[in-house]
Amino acid sequence: MTAYVPVVDLSDDQDEIVNDIRNACTNYGYFKVINHGIRSDVREGALSAGEDFFDLSEDEKMEYLSNDVERPVRYGTGGGNLDGDVRSCREFIKLYANPIEDYIEMWPDEPEGFRRRMRKYAKHVRRLAMTLAEAFTESLDLGSSHLTSQMEDDGMHVITVNGYPANDEPVLSLSAHSDYSIFTILLMNNPGLEVLDRDVDEWMSISECDGLLVLVGDHLEVLSNGRYRGVVHRAFYGGDESRISIASFHSLPLYTKMKPAPALVAEDNKKKYRSSSVQDFLEFLASANNISGGDTYIESLRKY
Repeated sequence: MTAYVPVVDLSDDQDEIVNDIRNACTNYGYFKVINHGIRSDVREGALSAGEDFFDLSEDEKMEYLSNDVERPVRYGTGGGNLDGDVRSCREFIKLYANPIEDYIEMWPDEPEGFRRRMRKYAKHVRRLAMTLAEAFTESLDLGSSHLTSQMEDDGMHVITVNGYPANDEPVLSLSAHSDYSIFTILLMNNPGLEVLDRDVDEWMSISECDGLLVLVGDHLEVLSNGRYRGVVHRAFYGGDESRISIASFHSLPLYTKMKPAPALVAEDNKKKYRSSSVQDFLEFLASANNISGGDTYIESLRKY
């Protein structure tokens, strides 16, 4: 079945933007954002950079291969807890991107123009992330600077470029998970994303791929003390063309703990989550040896 995708238009007045985000996060856990200021040539340049990287020889890509989840630039394959041969289902390159000057020289310098194209997208999408972060916290009545005051300088920004090969039949390419981030901004060139409708316990396909999708992450769920829920999603792809998706994960600084906002904790709505940081998640991920451990991770945070 095809999922309904709510839309947030950043050209609307701020009150309407905040209200639309509140409704989308409360009822769906994701939304499409339009009039976001990132030109189509910047988005297409990033997608083509990802496609060109995955077209490199195995030897060239293996230069970045690592199982160290804390490595700032890391290539890998596979899609989490999947049965059978997952090598052919997904490959990815992960890039730390803030402060971008600290990491850009570590990024692949091949294919030609990869750094330039991906850097341009990274800078634009981070600017969008700060705008969204203000609106998210306004929607929770926490004020516009509750997150941005911590995110602006040292907030984590991790870009993961995913490549999915063409397949005659749809295959599960990335297993079900929620993202550890506060929120994720997703760019993709072909359909293949599915979200879990918790009300009916069914997977729904996202048919639109002509813009940017924003996903509520685990740490926004924690901040909101459960008002918003991180969306569980997976990649299930089959088609004549390869699929590229670029996930931009936005979080607090590496060691800064996210906790439920005190204003959202009350006698009749007790604290539901323990505090955690991105570093805590990475340690959990390493111990679980599971690139898609997000859903299990948020369950561990709910055991407060």
